[in-house]
Amino acid sequence: MKILCFDIGGTSIKYALVEDVNDIKTKSIKTRKTETTNYILKDILEVIDQYDNIDAIGISTAGVVDVDLGEVIFAGPTIPGYTGTKFKEIIEKKYMIPCFVENDVNSAAYGEYVYGGYSGSMFCMTVGTGVGGAYINDGKIIRGASQTAGEIGYLPMKNKHFQDFASATFLTNYVSKKLGKDVDGKYIFNNARVGDKLCISAINLLVKNLSFGILNILYILNPQNIVIGGGITAQGKFLGDKIIKYVNKKKMGNQFKSNIELAKLENNAGIVGIYYIVREGVK
Repeated sequence: MKILCFDIGGTSIKYALVEDVNDIKTKSIKTRKTETTNYILKDILEVIDQYDNIDAIGISTAGVVDVDLGEVIFAGPTIPGYTGTKFKEIIEKKYMIPCFVENDVNSAAYGEYVYGGYSGSMFCMTVGTGVGGAYINDGKIIRGASQTAGEIGYLPMKNKHFQDFASATFLTNYVSKKLGKDVDGKYIFNNARVGDKLCISAINLLVKNLSFGILNILYILNPQNIVIGGGITAQGKFLGDKIIKYVNKKKMGNQFKSNIELAKLENNAGIVGIYYIVREGVK
C-alpha cells in the first residue's frame, strides 16, 4: 500500500510516500503563513498533485483534531487561521482516496508504540519547543472527551505551565539570559559535556522539571511504559540516564514504577505513526 504521509508543524511540513517504514525518504517544505493566515492546505494539495497511484493519504498535524471529520478544530497562534481546516473533506472529494488526520503528538506516540513493539499502556511525552503528550492503552489512542487528552504541557506549574519550565525553549532561554547572548541546545549540551558549570546546572534544572511531569504521569496513570520523544532525544543516554535516575530518586516508592525509555523514531515518528494509523483505518 502506497500512503502519502504528511507531518505538519509550525515551521515545516515533512512528507514521504511510504510503503515500508524502514525505508522512508522524507522531503520538506516550509510552512507558509502570515500574521493572519496560512497556506498549508494549498501547499499540501500541490504536493499530492506530484504523485500518481497513491492508495491513501495520512496527515499528522499540530493542533486539536477531530479524527472523524478529519478537521483541525483548534489551533494556537503558531499557525494563524488554521482552525477549521477540513483536510479529509477536501482531499477525499478531490482525489477519491481515503484521508486520515491525526494530532501530531498522537501520531508520534502511535508510531513509537507500534514500531517499538510495545503492548499494554504507554504515555509518550514529546519535548521540543513546547511539551506534548499522548496516552495509548492496548493499542488505542486515548483522546478524551474533547480530543485533548494527554496535553501535559499545559499542566499548571508556578502560575505558568509545565512546558514553560520543561522544554528545549526553557533550556535555551535560561542559558541565553545568563550569558547575555543567544545560544542553542547544541551549544548547551556540547559545553556541558566538557564541564561548563552553567550548562551543566541548566540541564540538571531541566531534568528536575521534566521529572516533575513524569512523576505526575506515573502517579496518575501508572502506564507500563513512558517514552520521551521530541528533538531533545538527540542527546541519547546522556540525558535519558539523568532523567531516569532523578525519577527513581524522587518517586514515593518502588511500587510506583513504569519502564522509562527514549523514543526510537526521532524525527520520523509522526510520519511512521500516521502511516500505521492509515493502514489500520483502511483495513
